[in-house]
Amino acid sequence: MATSRRFKRNDEWVEETDWHNCVLWRNEGVHQYLTKGKRIHVEGHLQQSSYVDKDDNNRKKVEVIVEKLILLDGDPNRNASDPDVTRAAVEKDYATTSSSISDDAVPF
Repeated sequence: MATSRRFKRNDEWVEETDWHNCVLWRNEGVHQYLTKGKRIHVEGHLQQSSYVDKDDNNRKKVEVIVEKLILLDGDPNRNASDPDVTRAAVEKDYATTSSSISDDAVPF
């Protein structure tokens, strides 16, 4: 996902873009609607993790764990009179995962 911002630098407008890795669980079919240039609204939380790359370097990464995704451009393959064309929401259900964790399982 890309986010862009515009601001003035030395009396000239500048646009900068940041790229974000997003993780969306249990929504395998949504990838067909997410193409370059599509506008989306994402809600979620950030998760940082560590890994060792192929050159044996320690690396860290931050990912957006998507809890809600709204397709702002709609689906061009659907009927224009369908109310889901302009907004399609996907929400993750945390009830099943959070209830299975006990206080004894927390490492601190």
